[in-house]
Amino acid sequence: MAEYEEQTTTKRIAYTIFRLDEEYSVFVFAGKRQGLRTGLKVKVTGTFEKDKDVDSATLRMTLGPKEEGEVDFSLADRLMQDGICCACGYFRFTWNVRNRYPSNARVIEFFNEKQGAHLSYGVLPRGQGIASMCSPIVAVNQTTDRLLIDIAYTVGISRAIDAQRVEVQQ
Repeated sequence: MAEYEEQTTTKRIAYTIFRLDEEYSVFVFAGKRQGLRTGLKVKVTGTFEKDKDVDSATLRMTLGPKEEGEVDFSLADRLMQDGICCACGYFRFTWNVRNRYPSNARVIEFFNEKQGAHLSYGVLPRGQGIASMCSPIVAVNQTTDRLLIDIAYTVGISRAIDAQRVEVQQ
């Protein structure tokens, strides 16, 4: 086991996350706190999932006229600080702009820079996108008014085991 962490979701649900290293690394998620530590040899019984949702949250962002700003996906930041690599983590997000005027105005463009290429999620009052945890998402107000944006997002991990049982090996 490597990078062993016991965490609590924003909904106050305890879980354990660690990296299982053998032939290749895979992240393991286990319900509750397991009371173990990095360096132990363990046997994990569970279900391998290509994508595993870890936590979700909603944030509110305000942008002034023609202003741009990086979106602060705090859950993704926390998971990266806990040692999850950029390539292993991602987040899905949806947005909804409130208080826009005029109602037919171009509104918000969400985009990220991935390996130097500009990826736009559109200029819409509502929409959705997905990005890796190391790709900053920027929101640009395309109107001449102050806008309030609600952003819901889910943080996930690629290649993970949803553990039913974790046994310490001798």
